[in-house]
Amino acid sequence: MSRRLLLLLALGGCDRVFGLERDLERAVCGPFGPPEPVVFAPELGAVSDLSVDATGTAGMVHANLGNGAIGAWRGPHAVMKDGTGTWVQDTVRDRPVLNSLDGAHLTADGNGAMSWIDSPRGVMANVLAFAGGAWSTVAQDVVERQTDKDVHIGNVIDLPIGTGLVQRFAVEIRLSFDRASPGELRIIQRIPTDSFWMVTGQATPLNTTTPALSHNGGVMTADHEILVYTAVVGKETRSRAFASRRIRDTFGPGVELIIDGVEADASITEPWINADCTRLYYREGDTTWVTNARP
Repeated sequence: MSRRLLLLLALGGCDRVFGLERDLERAVCGPFGPPEPVVFAPELGAVSDLSVDATGTAGMVHANLGNGAIGAWRGPHAVMKDGTGTWVQDTVRDRPVLNSLDGAHLTADGNGAMSWIDSPRGVMANVLAFAGGAWSTVAQDVVERQTDKDVHIGNVIDLPIGTGLVQRFAVEIRLSFDRASPGELRIIQRIPTDSFWMVTGQATPLNTTTPALSHNGGVMTADHEILVYTAVVGKETRSRAFASRRIRDTFGPGVELIIDGVEADASITEPWINADCTRLYYREGDTTWVTNARP
């Protein structure tokens, strides 16, 4: 039996689990070709949680290293791709306040980041801006503060809605402190006339699916039309990757991603995509991978 058929049969099983009917050949995102490992400089050490800007040359990772006179810290670090295609420390942009955070994901323009602090230090998610050789919090743009769950931000997208006006959306993953409850995915938004972020109902179907989904990552395309997320389904132990198209302003469970050569029992986490979901980054095992959509 061909691997393609096996993948389609596996997807059919997912559809039955979610109680959905769809044309299995119509992938929302992808299908993707064989993945290649992302290459990081050895001095970065154990690297995870890669996020990338729109150019694919600037990024952020979770690592443990220092920067010249700055002591080493475990947490978000700014990285850049060198001329050989290797991700190395970006010594210009790898500055405090990153050393006070538990995680951060780069924005598409590379000049901002969505950052977070986990419990027990006091849960907070905030927007950062890089200017004048330093990262700083953006005034009046606190995403979450002192919640009852840890809050991780996937990515943020900005949609112009008028002259000089931008509506901002972000994917938010909420995790119980003890990780005993399923992870919840939310789509939040901030309108240009307000400094407060509001929860939308766009992800409601994802959080009411049976069997329950425990979300651990999520990102959207730049046009706000496709959501790629990773989650554990029901009592499974592995995490799978799905893509869902926004229909009537909501995201349903979607279709499992097809990635050539990836075994059916692989556990996929830490998704990141480019603007139109033709390039996918993810983590499987101890490796970060990148793959491009097939022509």
